[in-house]
Amino acid sequence: MINRNTMARWLLISAILLPLVPTPGNAQRVFVEGRVGIVVPSGALNELEKVGSAFAGGLGYRWDRRLAARIDFEHDFLQGEDIIPPSGAAPAVVLRHVVAAVEVSLPEVAPLRLSPSANLGAGATHLDFESFSVPSGPQQGTYDISGTYFTLNGGARLSYYLRPSFSLLASGQAYWIFVDREDTKSLSLRGEGVPSVGSTWTFPLTLGLRIAL
Repeated sequence: MINRNTMARWLLISAILLPLVPTPGNAQRVFVEGRVGIVVPSGALNELEKVGSAFAGGLGYRWDRRLAARIDFEHDFLQGEDIIPPSGAAPAVVLRHVVAAVEVSLPEVAPLRLSPSANLGAGATHLDFESFSVPSGPQQGTYDISGTYFTLNGGARLSYYLRPSFSLLASGQAYWIFVDREDTKSLSLRGEGVPSVGSTWTFPLTLGLRIAL
């Protein structure tokens, strides 16, 4: 069953996306994007997690040759580091980003068919740690850590145009996730040396395709 919070989030996302749905008058301005690659954690998250996998998609509307509005979705998976003796791993974590951003096209390198761009935006990240158990002691039990947090996003893309409506692209992004450390303090119960996580950064590096509709 879908809970109210989940339904509210999807209604909000739908309301944001609705103006970007192609219509006969704006179809030539709309583009879609798909990317895959790796994600590099930082800070306390880097102590807990290994470099992981990233899957991303985007939908945009180009106002003119230089300026576009876009919505980006990203699903990142980070596998826990083996930091808990004797051979245990920290809990894996999934991060799901949804951000609205402005993309600015920079001067093209026409002879090489290269087009760089930069983006800046804001949105939310849902952070979901793998459940873990404390088998004994006063804190015995099973722990679930998850929450949705405000996020800032910035990055750059480099597109190689195969044709006007189709391009290959490389993307480097940064997500600044404002995690409340109080929400993750139970991570320390997983084992000695396991830190809690406060505000943190992740850095997805991806390759993909962009298609203008």
